[in-house]
Amino acid sequence: MTFDFKKIFEDHSFVAVMHTDEDWQKYIDALNLSQNEREVLHTMKDFRKKEWLSARMAFLLMLGKAPIFIKDEFGKPWLKDDNHYISISHSLNKVAIIYHSKRVGIDIQQRQDKILKLAPKFILPTEIEALKSEEKLDCFHYYWGAKESLFKAYGEKKVDFKKHLKVDKMNPKTLQAVQASIHKENYTGQYNVHFESLNEYYLAYVIEQ
Repeated sequence: MTFDFKKIFEDHSFVAVMHTDEDWQKYIDALNLSQNEREVLHTMKDFRKKEWLSARMAFLLMLGKAPIFIKDEFGKPWLKDDNHYISISHSLNKVAIIYHSKRVGIDIQQRQDKILKLAPKFILPTEIEALKSEEKLDCFHYYWGAKESLFKAYGEKKVDFKKHLKVDKMNPKTLQAVQASIHKENYTGQYNVHFESLNEYYLAYVIEQ
C-alpha cells in the first residue's frame, strides 16, 4: 500500500494516488467490513472488487478511519456523516481520490495512443487545431482528465463534454493549473484544474473556485 502522490491542503482536504497491491484481498480484513458490505463485495467481479476495496483503503489511510460510502440519486459518491465532497478514479493498479470542502472531481489514466482518435468526441476542432502536433498525445489525456473531473464535480450526468465543459489551454511541459467552467441550464461553476504526471499515468483534478 504505497502512495505515488499526496497533497494535503490547509483545511485538511487532500488529493492522493495509491498503488494497489497485488494481494489486494488483504484489504478486506484491514477495512473491518460490515456483513452487508461483505455481501455486496461478494456479488462483484474481481476487477470491481479490487477497485471497491482499493478506494476504501486509500481513504482509510488518508482519513485514519474506515469510510462508509453512500450514493445520491445520481450515483455520486459521498462519505456517510461527512459533508465534504469526494471523487474517485481508477486506472489499472492506481486509484486516485480527492476529499474537499468544495465541489471536486478527479481522473487518472494510463497513457494510451487510442486517445488520439477519441479526442474529437470531447474537444472542439478549434481547440485541437491550436495544439502543436508533439503536444497532442499528452494534452488529450490531460483535457480528457479535466473534463471527466468536471463531469464528476457536476455530478448530475447528462453533460455534453464539448458544449457544457470548457477548459483553458494548458501547457503539458509546465503543468501549471488552468481555469475551467461548467455551463448547464441549472448550474454554472468556475474551477481550477490541476495536473500531475506520474510516469505513464496522467492525473487531473478540479476544485471549485
